[in-house]
Amino acid sequence: MEMTLQRLSAAFNPLDHPICLDMPRHVSAAGWHEHIPFAMVLVEMLRPKLFVELGVHTGDSYLAFCQAVATLNCGTACYGVDTWKGDAHAGFYGEEILIELRKHHDVPYGKFSRLIQSTFDEAASHFPDGTVSLLHIDGYHTYEAVRHDWEVWTPKMTSDGVVLFHDINVRETDFGVWRVWEELQVGRPHFAFKHAHGLGVLAVGSEVPEGIRWLFDLEADAAARVESLFFALGNRITLHAASEHLKTLLQEQERVHAATVAETERLKAALETSGEEAKRLAAERDRSFATMSDLQAALDAMSRSSAVRASRMVRSLSPGLHRVIGSLGKALLPQNRP
Repeated sequence: MEMTLQRLSAAFNPLDHPICLDMPRHVSAAGWHEHIPFAMVLVEMLRPKLFVELGVHTGDSYLAFCQAVATLNCGTACYGVDTWKGDAHAGFYGEEILIELRKHHDVPYGKFSRLIQSTFDEAASHFPDGTVSLLHIDGYHTYEAVRHDWEVWTPKMTSDGVVLFHDINVRETDFGVWRVWEELQVGRPHFAFKHAHGLGVLAVGSEVPEGIRWLFDLEADAAARVESLFFALGNRITLHAASEHLKTLLQEQERVHAATVAETERLKAALETSGEEAKRLAAERDRSFATMSDLQAALDAMSRSSAVRASRMVRSLSPGLHRVIGSLGKALLPQNRP
């Protein structure tokens, strides 16, 4: 029986699930922000024994699930699987992504959560069949890759297991999650959120979890109300993240501005000091030129005075000097012999 709006209010009252209002402690990639409130409520309603996420990347979704587990103290064992090498859709990267993720994961969640660096197929061999209560598939998004992940991991699900598919509303390039979703939802209890690239919720076992049966029974109007509710709650996180990002940019700009002002003041002071120094050097130069001129004038005067005295001395000595020279000449000339 489909659930009407009136029955919905009795089955699900957001006020009974205040965890949907919790802000995530860590956000980075925007693609999953708007599904975080539902993820937290889902953990509360299912209280899964074992949760696995395939495709953790920067950890926005995985850390949100872990945060809910820690807040609710529900005893869920969590495993995040990724190679942390990237792919054609997420881009390729090095160890820096995992290193940064561990800063937000290991201390607060390490007692019940483990990050597994491996391929999805390799990790599957370490989980017995029928043990995974909640699975989130968010790896490589081609049709073939998603279908393969589904086929490998479906046997691992419990009889009341739930699988989440991200990006069911992306129909571009070679994304194929939407095709897998359209195939798998037929004949199975399901619900689809279309916002934030889409999130599919699928009951895969022989039993539908009692905690979220209401979600699969919603009629169109009630389903639209639930979508609107979780979109609004998720969009609040997106806006908050954008606001925090702008605050960070503003703080950085303020730091740059303060450094620029300080450097401007330093250069201004240096310029003023340089101006005073230039004036002092110019005055010293002028004094030097004046001294040089005075010295040159004195030298010229001295030269002129010496020349006059020498000339007068020569003139005063001229008569006697001529006689001396004449006598010397005669003395030096050879004498006539008889």
